[in-house]
Amino acid sequence: MSTPKLSQIWRYPLKSGAPESLQTADVGLEGLIQDRRLLMIDANGQMITGRSEPKMLRFKAGIANQQLSLSHPDHEQISASLEDLQISVPAQVWSDSFEAFHISDEVDAYVSRVLGQAAQLLYCGERSQRLGGKTGQSLSMADGYPLLLISDASLRELNWRSPEPLSMERFRPNLVVSAQLPFIEDHWQRVRIGEVEFELVEPCSRCNFTTLDPETLTYQAEQEPLTTLSKFRQGEDGQLYFGQNLIALNTGVITQGDVVEVLQTRQPQAYPDKRDVSPPPIATPPAKAEKLQFELNGQKVTGDNQTSLLAQGLSAGVELSYRCRSGRCSSCMMQLESGEVIQPPARALNQKDQESGKILACCAIPISDIRAHSLKPTKTRKEPR
Repeated sequence: MSTPKLSQIWRYPLKSGAPESLQTADVGLEGLIQDRRLLMIDANGQMITGRSEPKMLRFKAGIANQQLSLSHPDHEQISASLEDLQISVPAQVWSDSFEAFHISDEVDAYVSRVLGQAAQLLYCGERSQRLGGKTGQSLSMADGYPLLLISDASLRELNWRSPEPLSMERFRPNLVVSAQLPFIEDHWQRVRIGEVEFELVEPCSRCNFTTLDPETLTYQAEQEPLTTLSKFRQGEDGQLYFGQNLIALNTGVITQGDVVEVLQTRQPQAYPDKRDVSPPPIATPPAKAEKLQFELNGQKVTGDNQTSLLAQGLSAGVELSYRCRSGRCSSCMMQLESGEVIQPPARALNQKDQESGKILACCAIPISDIRAHSLKPTKTRKEPR
């Protein structure tokens, strides 16, 4: 089994803003240096985050040599000095109240114009005045902990179960670890990465913010990934967990490719698996086998009337979208343009779908020459098991 390694480092200078990808990072006791040092507030002093204002995700902020750079698509970039700021403003992150620095009226006018509402941008300084979060220690503008770690294997497992693939960006981690076993991070208590030793304090409970698509800035009606997480990552407290919150025990440098040295393990929290394990729908093929001609996504295939369209299409090299292969998701749904199939009842196919000529390739058996095209992007997936 390969050793887990640090594969990605992400920093978010502005709370709810766009991430920065780093090759190497300095780590302080408040997390990554310059991570979540900026906070947006409204006219009432309440924090503005992507939960209520999706436009926040498009702000790209950078801090270097006590200089702020801030930009947003379709708006010019603005710069400001963060040196010798004097005016402090009351700020609040959840239940923690503290003082943060007001940057400038010019910056306020810029962010107000972008958001379409009165807003101010605050800076917590190189050392935050906030004491609290869940650490009870000095903390930047992060929600409860300064750092979040997720393994890529955990995301693969989630995507294996989810009806749609999700990007790591949904979960806004600081550290992404390459690993073979999903949720291996649940077993870690203390690790060393590069020069820094970390303590994994507790799993990260996930909220509705994860259902916001960072590409379209729209919330998913299907409530993914929370819907899928509720089936196998729900704790006894009802919270949904994905990723591990951690704190740095010393300062130092971490770099992509650093080995994750596990110093101490623990018994992970148990989560009941609530997957639908009902048997997949099965169509009974005709007693007499016949050769048939198919046109699937524009490709001609010679097949038969004995096995599913999905199995025959994949065997012939046709790119077809699929996921569960058991009629429980709609990833393999196709529009039947001509011909007939035997389509057994399936959870992902309702009466209206059937009446409009839609079929599920994973369980539909052709009984004539047919022509059909996929209704989802034709990305075949590799079986992880």
